[in-house]
Amino acid sequence: MYDRQSGHRQSGSLAEPAKLRDISKELYLENDWEMPRGFIDSQARDPRNFTLAEWQQAKRLGLHGRELKSMMQECWAASDSRAAFVHALGERGIGLRTF
Repeated sequence: MYDRQSGHRQSGSLAEPAKLRDISKELYLENDWEMPRGFIDSQARDPRNFTLAEWQQAKRLGLHGRELKSMMQECWAASDSRAAFVHALGERGIGLRTF
């Protein structure tokens, strides 16, 4: 966990996202800062936000994360099947990994 006195993590392992989120919430509460809506209720988070993976993909393509997410949403909205979605992404230089 987080040691408030030293400002360092107490364990030797890397912090996990849930732990980092908990530490962030603690900081907001301890300092009486206004907490973002997405921290209070995960359903209220901004759907235009993007994940680290989406940001990294956008960077590889030379785009901003919001541009990539918007492009993906446009492809999804214009597609009526999985094949159409994969095709729309392919036209924009994005490959969809299938398992």
